[in-house]
Amino acid sequence: MTLAVGSAAKPFADYLETCRRKRNAIDDTRAHVAGDSEATEIVKMASAFDQLVENWIASKFAKLKRQQVSTEDPMPFKSQAQRRKFAQLLVDGKISNETFEEWNRETGSKKLPERVGTKAETRTKSGAATKRRRSTKRR
Repeated sequence: MTLAVGSAAKPFADYLETCRRKRNAIDDTRAHVAGDSEATEIVKMASAFDQLVENWIASKFAKLKRQQVSTEDPMPFKSQAQRRKFAQLLVDGKISNETFEEWNRETGSKKLPERVGTKAETRTKSGAATKRRRSTKRR
């Protein structure tokens, strides 16, 4: 870390090395060895290290700088299946009514597809159809 980012990363490298050693010393059968305060501390240190690395990237490699993503805007539903799944999570008490309503408001009355596939699935399906068409033309 210190070779890449510089001497500013040394405290983080030392801290993370200490955490790694502690993790390796803990037997898998022991539970609750690290307390809430230690967990909070490591999250805080990881966030600070993340900020240090992001600043380093921005100063050295501006084109690689991570784009800021707004955490204020809720992510709307992308399909009817997703809307039903979240409605079930609401009924089961796994998400709050406020969260569900935010997503619902953001989606509005948009016409949603039943399901949304990944790009890889879409490419695979269209590629398979193209291969079938080519093979039937050759016969």
